[in-house]
Amino acid sequence: MNRNQWKVRSRDFERSASVLLANNQYSVAYHISGLAVECAIKAKIATLFRKNDVPEKQLVDDFYRNGHVLTALIRLSGLQAALAAEEAASVGFRENWATVQEWNVHSRYLTWTQLEATSMMNAVARRGTGVLPWIRRHW
Repeated sequence: MNRNQWKVRSRDFERSASVLLANNQYSVAYHISGLAVECAIKAKIATLFRKNDVPEKQLVDDFYRNGHVLTALIRLSGLQAALAAEEAASVGFRENWATVQEWNVHSRYLTWTQLEATSMMNAVARRGTGVLPWIRRHW
């Protein structure tokens, strides 16, 4: 997938999670909101790949090995310093990132409550301090 496709997928997952949450599908909404963040980070990572350049093997290996680990994807994207700065500047963002970074691909097999799904969706999408708005400023 290319960068724009990752962006579209992220936005689609965010919208889908919102609809699912509104329709009491809490577990799926929780999982899909995490996928929205994963895809957004992958859109940023896509900027590291250049046409006519062979990417570093380690980057490619790490991308596929850690493709669903949000903290690893942040490291691969080169956003660690920006993340640390945002966490230092905003308590709200720091709390939201703490919630979001607990997501993993295996969350799809768990049952999530309305409170948990709502908390996750707010942490992902909240205007100003949400993780997705922050990533979008960098992608």
